[in-house]
Amino acid sequence: MLIQKRIEGFDLLRTTALILVLLQHSFMFTDAYFPKLRIFWILSHSALDFFFVLSGFLIAGILDKLQTQVKGGLNLKNTFHFYIRRWFKTLPMFFLVIIICLILSYLNIYYPKDFSFSFIFSTQNISETNFDFLPHTYSLAIEEWFYLLLPICIIVFTKLFKNKNAIYTILLFWIFFTLVARIILHLNLENWDAEIRKSIISRIDALFLLLSIVSFYFIGFIFYIFYEKPIMDLRNRIKF
Repeated sequence: MLIQKRIEGFDLLRTTALILVLLQHSFMFTDAYFPKLRIFWILSHSALDFFFVLSGFLIAGILDKLQTQVKGGLNLKNTFHFYIRRWFKTLPMFFLVIIICLILSYLNIYYPKDFSFSFIFSTQNISETNFDFLPHTYSLAIEEWFYLLLPICIIVFTKLFKNKNAIYTILLFWIFFTLVARIILHLNLENWDAEIRKSIISRIDALFLLLSIVSFYFIGFIFYIFYEKPIMDLRNRIKF
């Protein structure tokens, strides 16, 4: 059985990102009373990237351990279990919100009526986002497709290259593909926010970007801050 160790530093980053997201969506209310909060405006735009990178690192780490530490590596059986665990954490609440919004829309309380079944399959922003119904779900769709495609890519690349460390090969292909997609989309760009920033095709590498760098440097930094440094400080206090 694969046991995942909890990394306390990630909780700190999640909390920071959550606060930044709340700030970003509250400036219209806080400007009149707390105008100095605007200094966090630039940082707040990076909050979603925080969540993407954290999710990408954690999910890729789980899959990499399944691939390298579990007998037989990543296969259809444990991939199915991975999907079940991931989707049961996100989709039930998401579907509940959709149902509530549809009811409110029917009652003319919630006005956007451009719902389509693409929301059920998280394809509403496969190329662009021009919808008023739950527009913020674009980020969830990007994550869901990352969860779906990464295990499949690992299995396929492992079969092709006969290498259990396929995740690093996928990293290069993934970033290259989305980079090319962004260049192509940019040639006919009309709306950067809808066609680039919120598009699954051009943004899905956000969960994978810097994965290899993070795995080597970031964890070491977190380990030092939350484990080694407190222990060293405690030893120094006892000594003196």
